Amino acid sequence: MAELREGQARRERTSARGELESAQEALDGLDDGHARAEAELLGSEEPLTGAHVQLLQDGRMSHRGRRRAQEAVIVERDAEHDARIAEHERAIGEQRGKEVLEDRMKRELREEYERQEGRELDEIAASRSGGASDGSD
Repeated sequence: MAELREGQARRERTSARGELESAQEALDGLDDGHARAEAELLGSEEPLTGAHVQLLQDGRMSHRGRRRAQEAVIVERDAEHDARIAEHERAIGEQRGKEVLEDRMKRELREEYERQEGRELDEIAASRSGGASDGSD
């Protein structure tokens, strides 16, 4: 059961990391797109007019809003990723704990079996030596 949970946690961790990377790439794409649009507008041969300046300001405001929204998505994805890492580590710890417990139980059972076997051998030896003494008396 713990192995299944560990495998599931590993898959979820990988998925969360992919979602985080995707959100970061989307943010980078927003920045790149905005930078290209501004460079195109500012690199124009035409002199800047009031409309151009207004367009730049509107573009920057719009970009800031989209950037903030995307940064919020990144924060959320990062938190999900951290939660998946914690779940993965918990699953690993649980699996290791299970293995330690199983090893201890096996060792204790083996020791008990060896003690029981030793007692039985002692009883057999005692009954044989007791039987041999009775025959020589």
